Amino acid sequence: MSDCENKTRLSAYIDGELQARECAAIERHLAACDSCAAELADLRNISRLIGDWQPGMLSDAAALRIHNALDMLNWRRMERIAGRLAALAASVALVALIWPARTANVPDSLATWEGAAVTLSDEPATSGVREVALAEWMVADLSSGGMNRE
Repeated sequence: MSDCENKTRLSAYIDGELQARECAAIERHLAACDSCAAELADLRNISRLIGDWQPGMLSDAAALRIHNALDMLNWRRMERIAGRLAALAASVALVALIWPARTANVPDSLATWEGAAVTLSDEPATSGVREVALAEWMVADLSSGGMNRE
């Protein structure tokens, strides 16, 4: 087989998708190119075979097997979806149980670094450890866009 550039247009030619000028050019080419003429004959033969094909009838037993297989396929799909939804619901329930426990021990005034920064401490600031920790907390929170609430 040659690598003739007209081979890509043979399918459109046989299907009647080309304009008259293009059809005339293909017909002139087919007279001179044996490879394209053979390819066109193959395409026409394939089209004829497909056009002549008649599907056979399914027996009742075969139709029932196909029907049952499709039913099982739908049930399996539903089982997978239900399993994923159950896992998602369990995850949401777990988060709902854990979330309040993490924030329950923090007084409202200290829930954010801003609240902690303006809260006066009863402890004497002897070494400045609390202030350094608070400053580090504030920098970390600001660096994360205000989303660091630990």
